[in-house]
Amino acid sequence: MQNPQKESRQSRETIEAITGYLLTLCLTFFFIQAHRDILISPGGFNAIKYIVYILLFAPLLAGVLNLLPLQGVLMFLGAAATLAGRFLLLQPSVPSYYWGEYLTIGGYIFFFVSSLMYLTGKHQGSRGARFPIAMFTAGFISAALLHLTLRMADKVQSNGIILFLIVVGAITLILVSVFPSGTTSSSEGAGSKKRRSIVAGFSIFLIAVPIHYIFQWMLKPELFSGVADVSYRASVIGVKAALCAAIAAAVGFAVSRTIKRFATILCILSVFAMFVFGFLFKLPPGAISLILIVCALAVIAFSLTPILIFFSQRIVPCRALFLGLGTAATTYATFGLYIHLLEHHAPLLHWAMAGFLAVGLILIAAAGREVFMPSGERVSAGSPKMGAAIAIIVALCLLIYNGTPQQRDISGAGRKVLASLYTWYGTPGKPLGEFGMETFIRPAAETTWQLDGSTAENLTTTVKELMRGMQPFIVLSAKSDGADKNRIVLSSEAPTEGFNLNSRYYFIFRAQFAGGDADVEFFVRQNGVRYVKQLEPVATGGEYRAVFPTEFKNAAEQGANAMGFSVSCPKAGRCDFAVSELKVSRWHHWDEDYHATQINGVWYNDPPETLAAAHKANYSGQPWSEIAPYSPDGYYDSWDPTVVRSQLQLMEKAGIDLIMIMHPGDIRIVEMILDTLEELNSPLQIVYWHEYGFDAPTSGENFIKRFGSHPRFFKINGKPVWIVGSTGLQEKPYKVYERDFARLHRETNAFMIGDQYSPPKEEMMSILDGHYYYDTTGLYRARWGATNIKVAQPDGHFVTGYGDMDILFRSIANIVHARNQIYIATIIPGFDNVSVHGFERTPLYDGRPGTIVERHDGLTYAETWKAAIRSGADWACIVSWNELHEGTEIEPTKEDGVYYIKETARWAEIFRSGKDMP
Repeated sequence: MQNPQKESRQSRETIEAITGYLLTLCLTFFFIQAHRDILISPGGFNAIKYIVYILLFAPLLAGVLNLLPLQGVLMFLGAAATLAGRFLLLQPSVPSYYWGEYLTIGGYIFFFVSSLMYLTGKHQGSRGARFPIAMFTAGFISAALLHLTLRMADKVQSNGIILFLIVVGAITLILVSVFPSGTTSSSEGAGSKKRRSIVAGFSIFLIAVPIHYIFQWMLKPELFSGVADVSYRASVIGVKAALCAAIAAAVGFAVSRTIKRFATILCILSVFAMFVFGFLFKLPPGAISLILIVCALAVIAFSLTPILIFFSQRIVPCRALFLGLGTAATTYATFGLYIHLLEHHAPLLHWAMAGFLAVGLILIAAAGREVFMPSGERVSAGSPKMGAAIAIIVALCLLIYNGTPQQRDISGAGRKVLASLYTWYGTPGKPLGEFGMETFIRPAAETTWQLDGSTAENLTTTVKELMRGMQPFIVLSAKSDGADKNRIVLSSEAPTEGFNLNSRYYFIFRAQFAGGDADVEFFVRQNGVRYVKQLEPVATGGEYRAVFPTEFKNAAEQGANAMGFSVSCPKAGRCDFAVSELKVSRWHHWDEDYHATQINGVWYNDPPETLAAAHKANYSGQPWSEIAPYSPDGYYDSWDPTVVRSQLQLMEKAGIDLIMIMHPGDIRIVEMILDTLEELNSPLQIVYWHEYGFDAPTSGENFIKRFGSHPRFFKINGKPVWIVGSTGLQEKPYKVYERDFARLHRETNAFMIGDQYSPPKEEMMSILDGHYYYDTTGLYRARWGATNIKVAQPDGHFVTGYGDMDILFRSIANIVHARNQIYIATIIPGFDNVSVHGFERTPLYDGRPGTIVERHDGLTYAETWKAAIRSGADWACIVSWNELHEGTEIEPTKEDGVYYIKETARWAEIFRSGKDMP
């Protein structure tokens, strides 16, 4: 007859096991979400540095506090904080985002450390800890499985599901607190107190490896898809199989009497996993590679259970501190080594991590085989029930959320080649060079200027056309006495306080005055300082360019902010002066004046002073004489109609289908492009790249509303294509994106392709219609490129890549195509931003990242084209047509001629044919 007291204890243990499993599952799920959301956060590192600090220091604090007999309280408080933090993350608010992240991440870390200390302390080092620790591990891995399954179904950020899990977590937290099981008897744990081992302290550090792979690699199956060259769905199924195997192993380990030779087998398999991950990016494409990867993942995931069990069964001084340090190592591996393992895919680090795990398991096996081969006791009669419960839960997750992502209709997309066109190059005296300076323009009209301050006698003013076809001149005639009454002052008040003394402004005008006798100054008065430039006589009607402030001398002078001319005639008699319209211009973007500075006496990067672009734009008219030449001196104005017309004609020659308009300073340039396309009867169409959230006429939303219905704006199934920048580059919390994109879809009816991560994140893809990653240069900097292509790092030294660009492009294509979305592969001919950053093979003077990707006579261009074609990309985007200052242009230049025009035509034909590269 069964002992009622024993039955009651077993029932309580079963309830505790089920509730503990569910609580761990829910809280770990929220921690994984918070970890992934860090990459969709407002701002860069400075904005999230406190989140990172919590990740690093919370485990240590938890370890210290768990030295006190407060494990149950700390576990409860950590779980409650995690649930509250995830609830805050449901709000589309930046402050809520930060507090939600702090509470979710910090709370979970306290829950993780405190739960393990609570369970091991309760069982006092006996083998009875094996069952609850195994269930804790099963819940941990189940959370990863559930997260992946929901991501595949585009439901991982569903408010309903999150609220459901919050409620489940809250209920189980209450049950864990209300129905605690009793501790193991003191006699059961007495012998265990003799089992002290430094290996037990060391073993907890090993959790960094399996948790790292669970959080990063198991939740990024698109990389395995790219390596094995299988569909994304196949790789997800494989990873799910690995996770399920690990869960089943944990449950089986908890309820079984013994597992023969488990330690030896696990160590051997871990060595196998080490070799698989060491050769990860060099595995031959095919299903067999995916099978090897899945097996290696399963082994590593399963290794977490015996590591935690071994630790729980050893009485080690300051065990809580070991656990805190081990958890800190876990967060470092997960959030620190991730950058090297994934972004830089360093093979040696793969080997080191997996090898570290294998050696650790060997030491554990040598230190205590009884952990793996227990003497024969059954842990609990309730264990089989627990195993059945877990099997049902996992089955329900797999059945209800079967991972079928939302499918987009892209039937009208076609196979297109597009190029990014920048319209921000303005030269002084030309249309765009003058744009934004309208308040400083002074026509040659009597009503425009004042003569206050003049002393010459008989002063008269007239407006004349002194030279045929020239603009009118304002002519001043007066009589000088050669002494006191000899000065003519032509001035106009102007908002000169807006001039930035670290930038340069070109005052452009034509002037005539009497030979070398007159002393003529052009002046600018700004905030109590008078800046003066002496004008020397030039040929009749010659043009003056007074560069402010570099060519001006200054002295204090009170008066209104103004600009004008001061003419002094040292000889008695007639004194004449004439000036045409006064204009103010700038070099637009050639110098990037927002960070222009002076280094060793040289201003960066104004074209007259130093190198303004990595290459010099120039089309000579050859070999297509019907296209007008432009930019013989290497510079052009983007608003010059001749330049625009020739560029569009050259794009046709290059086989380009779509023009991606980038950063237009004004809608007039877009209107000019569209009008010119009409005049040429060109097949070219436009799409738009822009961020969102601005009120300017050229903001994405306003642009789409204005031009989206134009017949030359490319549409997919009637929706104008908008490539939306910064949808995943640490700009906004996810819930803000979700809210904003719902409104933008509703108001613009745009087909929105996100410029986001590489590889992309499913959370963002569910609110977008496709994927585009602009910065292929960054991939080269991270050494994904070929082994024979040199890339300069920000500190100036050159490296080559690992030759894995095909794998990465294929990974992106597979995850995007699983949702039947558009994938735009970015093609680059090279990169060189020395003219922008003053790089010169030394650390960048302005502290911003920059690099050089050498062109190698078209080799770099060919590699990215081949990777795009092999990946099955829907569109290929050339970055860029003319971003000259960063050296990514393919438009004709003095250095390369029309080589890249012809190469583009060749590659575009291959790409559109749909044939794979050998």
